[in-house]
Amino acid sequence: MKNDFAFAVGNATANFISKRNLDSGNVSELISSHVVKGGNVINISFDSGWFSLAGKIKSYLLEHNVINFSLNDNKPFINDLQVLLSSVKEVTTVIVTGSEDLALAVSKFYLNKSVKIIYLPLDFNYEFFLKNSLENANNNLVILDESLLAKCNRSAFADCVRRIFARKIFRVEIAVNRAINQDNNLKQAENQLNESEIYLQKYLDTHLIVYLVIAHLKSIIFESITNIEYLPLVAGEILNKLNANFSLRGEREYLVYKMLLKLYRFYFSNDTSFILKNCGIASQEEELNKLMGDCVLLDYSLPQIVYNENEINSIKQKIVKDINVINLIDNLISELENEAQILKKEFGGKKYTVEHYSTKQRATALTLAPYLIKKDCAYKLLFASGILEYFL
Repeated sequence: MKNDFAFAVGNATANFISKRNLDSGNVSELISSHVVKGGNVINISFDSGWFSLAGKIKSYLLEHNVINFSLNDNKPFINDLQVLLSSVKEVTTVIVTGSEDLALAVSKFYLNKSVKIIYLPLDFNYEFFLKNSLENANNNLVILDESLLAKCNRSAFADCVRRIFARKIFRVEIAVNRAINQDNNLKQAENQLNESEIYLQKYLDTHLIVYLVIAHLKSIIFESITNIEYLPLVAGEILNKLNANFSLRGEREYLVYKMLLKLYRFYFSNDTSFILKNCGIASQEEELNKLMGDCVLLDYSLPQIVYNENEINSIKQKIVKDINVINLIDNLISELENEAQILKKEFGGKKYTVEHYSTKQRATALTLAPYLIKKDCAYKLLFASGILEYFL
């Protein structure tokens, strides 16, 4: 009989995430059914993932020919990874344990090849891989095992909560979209966002991991079924490139979320036409190439709106006339203190890793982020207005 965790996760995501992209339950029981037969299976991880789970994978796949690889933690791995993967022929499946960066790099290596990638997270870092699978309509799979997630330290749980908090920025994007287009096309996606927040509250009330996972997945579903960019993720990755290896993903995203609320509040409440000017474009390319040259997730281009001042003014005026936008931003800003208290009460006070970022680094992340976004968001308007150079 399927356990409660697997049933609840499967039921909550069934209409939006295929079983070929997400499964849940005990890894030891599920893994064999997802491995493609008829060729070699690569089992790869960093050393930390090997001792946590990957070292046991071969015993779960006795009927398959499994080749095991383990990489050194905290060392550059791309070159070694390419050598190792290239050494194995007739591969049908690659199983990656514990590192989403490694899973994404493996997926990129086998791009356009009929090789299935199975990612086994040991924490809550799986949304990049899952979104990549959904957006590219491939059969790359995430398997979530409650018993593995339960071993996470407190900071991992807190970080997942912060990510869900940060996704409230989508509420502003929805309000802005409605002010511009006067339609309700985002209702289905908005329901997923509402349910995400409901499940997050259930988690905070009960501390059951299943509710946190469903809350997280529903926030990811919102992203996957809309054409709205999640800027905290993009700017957060730039922050990580600026000063890597010490900050948590959720802390970076939540920091950017709070910065965005204040920027949006200023921009949509004030006349900024006096600073309207073309933003610096060519001057950013060298810095972007330096920061993002080895990134497996992002490429960059410039929002076309920067070339049309009349369109900038017209769009902004539609938003300014809608009092719901400002009211929503004000409400979200007022919720920040309560969220801080929740994080302190549930997970304890500590010095946040994002406090290491300087004002200049935070400004750089927000200034470069528009070059990396692929979908729509209100931040394009701020960027195109030239306000970032003035405000940051």
